[in-house]
Amino acid sequence: MGTYDLPHASPPREPKRRSFLSVNALLGLAAAYTAVFVLYPAYRFYGHGDELNLTTVQKQQFNADLARCQEFQKPPFWEVQKTTPGNRINPRYRVTENDKITVLQNATVFDGERWIGSVDLVIEQGTIREIDHNIAKHRGQDVEVIDVQGKIVTPGLVDVHSHSGVAPFPALRGSDDTNEGTQILTPFARTLDAIHVYDPAHALIASGGVTTSLVLPGSANILGGEAFAIKNAVPADSLVESMLVEPSTGVNRTRWMKMACGENPKRSHPAQASTRMGLSWKLREHLSQAKDAMKTQDAWCARATSKDKKIRHKAALEGLSIANEKYWEFTTAMLRGQVHVNTHCYETVDIETMIRHTHEFGFRVSAFHHALSAWKVAGLLSSQGYPITQAIFAELGLYKKEGYDANFYAGKILHEAGVPVVYKSDHPVTNAKYLLQQPQAAYQYGLPEDVALKSITSTAARTLALDDRIGYVREGYDADLVVWDSHPLSTGATPLQVFIDGKPTLNSTEVVANLPSGGAHFSYELPSANSNMTGKSLGKEGLTIIHGIKSSYIPSQEITASESLTLVTNGTHVLCLAATCEPPAARTIVKEITLEHGTLTPPVYAVSNALGLSEIEQEQITRDGPAPTDPNTISKAHFGLHFGSDLLQRAQFGGVTKIITPPNPSGGIVRGVSAGFYSAGASALDGIWQENVALHVVIGQSAKKAGDSISRQIEILNSVIINNNGTLPVVVHADNKDDIAQIILLSRQHPRTKFTIFNAAESYLLAHELAEAGISVILGPWRCAPHNWEGRRCLAGPPMTKSPVKILVDAGVNTGIAIGTTDDDLTVQLPREAVWAGKYAGLGEAEGWRLVSGNVKKALGLEGEKDEMVVWEGVPGKGGSMVGVAGVKA
Repeated sequence: MGTYDLPHASPPREPKRRSFLSVNALLGLAAAYTAVFVLYPAYRFYGHGDELNLTTVQKQQFNADLARCQEFQKPPFWEVQKTTPGNRINPRYRVTENDKITVLQNATVFDGERWIGSVDLVIEQGTIREIDHNIAKHRGQDVEVIDVQGKIVTPGLVDVHSHSGVAPFPALRGSDDTNEGTQILTPFARTLDAIHVYDPAHALIASGGVTTSLVLPGSANILGGEAFAIKNAVPADSLVESMLVEPSTGVNRTRWMKMACGENPKRSHPAQASTRMGLSWKLREHLSQAKDAMKTQDAWCARATSKDKKIRHKAALEGLSIANEKYWEFTTAMLRGQVHVNTHCYETVDIETMIRHTHEFGFRVSAFHHALSAWKVAGLLSSQGYPITQAIFAELGLYKKEGYDANFYAGKILHEAGVPVVYKSDHPVTNAKYLLQQPQAAYQYGLPEDVALKSITSTAARTLALDDRIGYVREGYDADLVVWDSHPLSTGATPLQVFIDGKPTLNSTEVVANLPSGGAHFSYELPSANSNMTGKSLGKEGLTIIHGIKSSYIPSQEITASESLTLVTNGTHVLCLAATCEPPAARTIVKEITLEHGTLTPPVYAVSNALGLSEIEQEQITRDGPAPTDPNTISKAHFGLHFGSDLLQRAQFGGVTKIITPPNPSGGIVRGVSAGFYSAGASALDGIWQENVALHVVIGQSAKKAGDSISRQIEILNSVIINNNGTLPVVVHADNKDDIAQIILLSRQHPRTKFTIFNAAESYLLAHELAEAGISVILGPWRCAPHNWEGRRCLAGPPMTKSPVKILVDAGVNTGIAIGTTDDDLTVQLPREAVWAGKYAGLGEAEGWRLVSGNVKKALGLEGEKDEMVVWEGVPGKGGSMVGVAGVKA
């Protein structure tokens, strides 16, 4: 870009009066003029004070244009060094009458970089003012001292990829502003203009400890537009501007661009670009035109600062303008290095192509988002000479072709290659309240503890270039802090208090009431990482002997604290489980394993959306196809099962061994009859353990696609139940409490039929009625958010509300849990979900496990199904990993 010195246009002056001066006076004036305007080296602005014969309006516009020239001169963001003085003032802070200094006493702090022992934190006017030992002892009466009793305090979590506010809860067409769909290039779009302050997600997200979110446009366009960072505290004035981390205007504000590669823009705008080749050309064409626009801007600025008065005058009359200037403003700022580019690119080809564009046009990418294949090109990313963050999911993947390279160990691989890694929500794709769940999982897959914590604190803040304000617990930083009930990387870690700009956002009394522990911490010890049982899986031929079985979740097989048992299995039957076992004579021992802390469990029963019937959710050619919409035609899932898919291997890897899947939904009422099969099955010849499990029906908005109103759906369901005649349990997929009430009424008419409600977002509102009717509930998902209108009254769970699991269990409802969404790739999480749900319901480890085993069996009428013993190393759901299925007890 060009360089130039910037004059100020002269303001209008009073008319000069004629005067008669002596020669000496004139000589003196000439000398002064020469000294000031020629000799004085610091005076660089040619023409300052010259009369350009401009009108007042023209001079004002000229000044404004010159100020923009000065903006163009800003150095690129990678050359800007930021500092944070300890006496810094938080610009977001608003003084109120009841302001007090707050001291968090006896805090165990992870400061965004390292652990600090027991310290006190002083919060004053929205800023962390002081960090030291025993500060509280030296403070006066105007200080509120909160003794956190050694609990862990971290920086507020930072989510680098969210659509909160622009895709508010519940999802309604009238309020969804995620994507500007009119064209494939929309650099002019700004999420600032579409963030709904009233979105209940803001408070939900904050309750998970996420204090800052970058709200991005969606990924339908190659250039999606400008993103804005918000604090997740709803302002009293209900203004978007009051949520922003930085004001929306100002020369030095941080700016973020959203870009996208691959499937989404191809699918959204096929008439403009239907291939990656077309997408690449569209972007290159746009950037070339933006470069031309930038040259035009620089040329004008050079003329406007020329030594030649006539050239300046002409430039002033022309003005700094180009065709469609507002359209080009953001892209030219990006090419000047003044915008942080965040680009949605999954595959290696897209990442490589985008890096090629950066070299061609001279800009930088701050972060690749959704980069699930990035681990394959870690060398390319680490060799660019500057850090390019990879914003990824820990476990979500395989839902589209672009996501098929997803790797549980991606974070570890990238980190070891020197590539920064952060985890993000893509809210509402995943609920940002649970952002912490992703580094928890990444830690289990080998990401070091400090790197996992940094991935949603300091590394995320650095990716947004806000690491001079957020992401750390340091003096002078915004007082965005989270007090945790347990180690943040432990399953189910929950905030007890979240401070945003020094103000608490949670009602402490309600938090204590909503956590069964009363808010007492569980464990601040670093949880065990996945013990990675590769090489220790059970042999398929001969005998396997396993030593070190020290705990059991199987009701019929209790193990006392002092016992350590040995198990002998032939792969299908447990031949011995005792303190000492003698293997049968003449049998080959193919493997002998000694565990540090072996655990026995019943198998996990996963009620899935389409496992076994679908491989890539968004590719119809990989799916079994939808069930017929005619309620008189009943499909059976067992006829369409395919085994050995990557999705099933993922489930097995997580310790999920038994799957129940209904036919694919069609938009009609009847889905069909589900099948029960093994995640490790080779084919239908050996993989199906029950062909017909239950009849699945859908009541609600999603069943209206076949043209039937909800009232008509209930009538049809009544006929289906009559035809079923109690032969199979009926699983009703429904969220709304009024629809669930209709099922309770139907159960009274059909006492021979066993009913179970699945999904069941609002079932807690009828907990006692369901218990009285003997109707089971499988919550899917149990960690609810008001995503849809039918489930808008669902409970968010601790710390804001009680868990729906607890309410149902306390009322006596047989309750199970499932992943419950179309994201079958997350079935791997079920063991952790059992631990988490059990914690929130106040259940012990064995009782919590029943939420994914015995209770699901009962809900589906499978009490007669024999359970295999599953062997784990460590505690399942808390870093333990499955060793293998030992078989049923002989």
